[in-house]
Amino acid sequence: MVASSSHVPNVSITVLLQSLATPGAGFGTVTLMVDEAQGTGNTLGPVGTVRFLDFADFSEVQTARTSGLITAEVEAAGLVAFSQQPAPSKWRVCRVDTAGTTTLETYTSALTALEAEAGVAGDLYGFCMDSRVPTAQIPFATTLEAKKFALLLQDNDADWKTASDPAAWTSATEFAKSGHVYKDADSEWLDVGAMVANLAFDPDSQSVPWERRIRGVAAEGTFITATERNNIITNDSALLGTWGSTDFWLDNVVTFDGRPFYERLSADWFEARVSEAIQTMHQRESDAGRKVLVSQSGMAQLVSTVQGVVTTAESAQHFTPGQSVITPEAITDADRTARRLRLGVLAQIGISARLFTITANLSTTPVIV
Repeated sequence: MVASSSHVPNVSITVLLQSLATPGAGFGTVTLMVDEAQGTGNTLGPVGTVRFLDFADFSEVQTARTSGLITAEVEAAGLVAFSQQPAPSKWRVCRVDTAGTTTLETYTSALTALEAEAGVAGDLYGFCMDSRVPTAQIPFATTLEAKKFALLLQDNDADWKTASDPAAWTSATEFAKSGHVYKDADSEWLDVGAMVANLAFDPDSQSVPWERRIRGVAAEGTFITATERNNIITNDSALLGTWGSTDFWLDNVVTFDGRPFYERLSADWFEARVSEAIQTMHQRESDAGRKVLVSQSGMAQLVSTVQGVVTTAESAQHFTPGQSVITPEAITDADRTARRLRLGVLAQIGISARLFTITANLSTTPVIV
């Protein structure tokens, strides 16, 4: 006998796709801010209409130069950018119209315009600029102090080699999000090479030491003495020198306040990834019709979410493995009123060695009996 109908409709199934993860902030794209009026001109496209260009390799930089969109100087910067190992997946040039016929732009106002460009906001972090003049560099660095960006500046002020901070840079000594590289030739692009060489690595996978070989730049034209080297380092600037098999090792890459640049990146990376992870968790629970309760169960969800980022941070060496503690805050009436969960994170930054001290005692007496 054949059944007259099916009871399958007794089962009702609704399939919901989980919300996509919150888009992650990008850290790998380095942006060079360039004066449109510099040299033969950096229009980047039809005059006054194109704010930035992204390049995937040096051949695209060459094409832009041949087309008259960028100057020979910016092409040289692109050569340095794509000479690093690993090479960046992308390098950006942003136009600054300092000689505009209607409105004169500053590097700061050009950055504001760049941030407003479609699809760019989540892909900004590392910056350099073509100016080698502190009166233009310091105001731009001041702007970035209030943002979650990083900036490397360069000039050839001989005062960096003296025993005190260069007079032109005294107002920048406490800046925490920008740093300086000394190069005796302003036409070189050591700043671009340093920023690209370090941000080409994925911080989700590895926290890199910023002291490294920089390719595509010339050696110092004048020998830097041991005293001058020590002064440059004491003044919190980076410089090229001999290390191992290369004469192009960049040492002491720190922010103006003396903090290693990798710490700056680790802090910015951790803040971004924790925020993204919490947003993803909260959206996922809400889409499933579940509250994240202001209770111990909700706190457990928050701790688990943050722990996932901490685990990644330890694996990538942003933090020293085993040296991280997450402490939930006791839930108070004020928390319940504010609908708030609070916790603290204590972690040791993964410290990158750059100094190595060895003591060797040599004698004629046997040391192994």
